[in-house]
Amino acid sequence: MAPYLASTPMGSHLFLTMKEIQTIEKNTQEDPFNNWIFEVYAGSNFSFESQRDNFTARYGFYANKTTEDIKLQFRPYFNYGKLRFETDNETIIRKSHRNGFEGFAIKSINDHWSMGLFLYSLSSTFHNTRFNVELIPGIEYSLYPYQEATRKSITMSYQLGAGYHNYIEETIFNQTEEFLWGHKLNLSVRIQQPWGNIMGGINGSHYFHDFNANRVDLFSNLNLRIFSGFSLSFRGNFNFINDLVALPIGDMSVEDILLQQRRQSTNYQASGSIGFSYTFGSKYTNVVNTRF
Repeated sequence: MAPYLASTPMGSHLFLTMKEIQTIEKNTQEDPFNNWIFEVYAGSNFSFESQRDNFTARYGFYANKTTEDIKLQFRPYFNYGKLRFETDNETIIRKSHRNGFEGFAIKSINDHWSMGLFLYSLSSTFHNTRFNVELIPGIEYSLYPYQEATRKSITMSYQLGAGYHNYIEETIFNQTEEFLWGHKLNLSVRIQQPWGNIMGGINGSHYFHDFNANRVDLFSNLNLRIFSGFSLSFRGNFNFINDLVALPIGDMSVEDILLQQRRQSTNYQASGSIGFSYTFGSKYTNVVNTRF
């Protein structure tokens, strides 16, 4: 308006004052952990009776980093159990362990594609596994941009990898160790609405050396929002199982069956749960990265 007013009779009475505009720098505090979250945990359960003792221990470490571009996770874990019980004729002691490692590195390629590398290791008496290690790369495609994943997502992923398996006892396939190739295909759907959210999908996998060594997993999860912060949840899973390559040869003892010390042969498994949750706290959300 200043040039216009200067050309009018009011121009002689006009004074223009300008103040210097100072740039205010945002005082941001650097994250000393660079988006890493760490957790160390340990615990145990025990009970003692005159004819029965039970002791279990678990401990491990968890490290996770999540940004819009990458997801990293490293999780070594350790579990130990000892069970003693007495019968009229003898004292039976069963020791078990399940130790392993789970880790992955996932990189965002663009709004629809991601790639990842997964590493698994296990030593478990229940699974008849002295030691195994699997290295599995994978790729994922999202029908909707990942930025919309908090509201809706339809994703498909494919993983192809190999693993070395060393068994405690000879398996039903007469193997004490073997190197196996396999692949896995996953399709999942997630929908977030004001009334809650629903998730479901299907996994299919098999080993290349035998197509009959396969598995199909169906999973679903429904959360209904009753009122602000309070939700009911329903979960269900059904698994068609034909890939238990580590089953030991020979008959299982009655003690192992009753105490669930070893994996039994099965063609399917079904599970479900019903529960509720109440969420409250800060209204500000953290970074969300749903890839894989």
